Order: sequence, then structure tokens, then C-alpha cells
Amino acid sequence: MVNPKRKILAILFELKYDPPVGELVKLSKDVSTILAPNASPMTFRGTQTYIIGKGDELAIIDPGPNISAHLQAINRVLLGKKLIAIFVTHSHVDHSPLGQEISDMHNVPIYAFGSTGEGKSEIMRKYTEKFEIGGGEGVDPLFKPDILISTGDHISCSSWSIEAIHTPGHMSNHLCFSLNQGECLFSGDLVMGWATTLISPPDGDIGQYKASLNNLLKRKENLYYPGHGAPLKNAKKMVLAQLNHRNEREANILNSISQKGSKINEIVDSVYHDLSDNLKIAASRNVLAHLIHFVEKGLVLVDDNNNMSLDSLFKIK
Repeated sequence: MVNPKRKILAILFELKYDPPVGELVKLSKDVSTILAPNASPMTFRGTQTYIIGKGDELAIIDPGPNISAHLQAINRVLLGKKLIAIFVTHSHVDHSPLGQEISDMHNVPIYAFGSTGEGKSEIMRKYTEKFEIGGGEGVDPLFKPDILISTGDHISCSSWSIEAIHTPGHMSNHLCFSLNQGECLFSGDLVMGWATTLISPPDGDIGQYKASLNNLLKRKENLYYPGHGAPLKNAKKMVLAQLNHRNEREANILNSISQKGSKINEIVDSVYHDLSDNLKIAASRNVLAHLIHFVEKGLVLVDDNNNMSLDSLFKIK
């Protein structure tokens, strides 16, 4: 039996949330969700495709993975309704691929920040060009939105309005969406209540991630609907907890680097206690993100003729 709550550092995660797969679940007068059948250690119960609107004019946020049963579930909800828009938080394969088929079927545009790789920081562009640091797990290389949007852009109809906020960190083209002038926020994979997000360079960037969380704290929304897991009804508390978690994680990583230097796999074993083997790869990507951040801040050196790789030795400067 899964413990319904687990605590990592200062974060209390909610694991009890378990909606039915493929059925419309109403969350508020303007928001419903359909859970995709793609549960996994990285997606929790599965991806949540949100349907917004209370009349005949609807929009979709994150159409989800290209699974026929999920497409059928979405089309059942859209029957007799008018789909106005498809919004995509980011182009990972559990969020964006089904968008193109729905767009073609209903003749509606896909709104997103950009294709995969758009919004990448100068730091990550440099590391992509100079070093072999891996990454690219789960990206949707074919994703091409019809209409590009970013922070401050608004899309609306008679029953709803959406504001886009560019929130890179988990992925460089990540957007959050505010509904009806701050009524709630669709947080994608940036902020979730069941786990912290994966930050895997070069698509993920810890500096961008922390800046995005701080930007959300300045906004009014305190109800978040994440890409996976339960709604966050006291969302800013979770945002603060996740910022604190990253700061503590940074301290743990720095403290784990020995005087002789340490490799990423050694840091993972030291920092992530009792972690299952199938999650160690994800942990190593998070550690790499922190190490790149440390190198750029001048706190850590790469003891490999400054040629960073997954097998490099890292030393405290």
C-alpha cells in the first residue's frame, strides 16, 4: 500500500490523489480534467488534460500523449461543443503530441511558447555546443505550435480568458497559464504536489527554474492545477517549499563533494538516500543541473581540462 503522504526535506507530498482514467472530472465551474492512461514513476497517475470553459466554447490545456484511448475520451467531451484553442505548457511527449491530431480534427490552433529548444538560456546553449552532457529525455521533436505566445499574451472568448506566463526551468519552452484574471494557474510540470520536477540539462536549467518560481510568488494565483497530481489549494506554500528544497539540495550537493573531487554517480549515492535504481538516472540529471549552476557561479571546478561530461570529476573551488 502506498503511503498517501511522504515528506522529503520540508515538502509534504500528496500521493492519495487517484482520479479515474479517461473520465471527465469537474474541478470547478470552469475547469475539468481527463486523466490520460500513461501512469509511470515519472508521470504519477498520468497526464492531466484540462478542459476549460462552462459553455459551448471550450479550450484544452495539454492534450497529452498520443494514445488513442485518450483521444477518444477527449472527443467524447468535445461532442457538440466548439473547441476554440489548444494550449500546451511544454513539449514533452506526455503533454504535447496529441495536440496536432486534435488540431487537425477540429481545425483549431495550438498555442505555445515555441518548438522544442526555444527559450533555452545562453548558458545551456553554450553547454549544448561545447560539451556532451546528454539530455533530451522525453522531448517531442515534432512539436510545432501554430501561434507563439509568451508572458503577458492574452487569449479569450465569451466565457474564459487565458494569460500566458513563460516559466522556463523544467523545460525551456515551458508556459504556465492563468485563467480568468488570476482565478487559478495551470502550472504544467513546473510546480506539482506529488513530487519535485525533473531538471535535465540542456532543456532544464536550475537558474531559470528558481527564477520562474520566484516570479510565480509575485502573482496573485494560489490555486494551481498541475500537469500531474492533485490540485494545489495553497500553491504558494508549495512554491516556497520547493524553493527551499532546491536550496537545501544545493547545500547537500556541495557538502558531498570530497576534497579529492566527486563524480555525479558518487554525489547521487551520497545525497539521494534509499533511491530506487529506476530513479537514479533522473537524480543524476538533477545533480548535473546543480553542478552546471555551481560552475557558472564559480563555486565548483571541472577537473577534466574544463571539459564537462557526465563522467567528469567535480571539485570545490
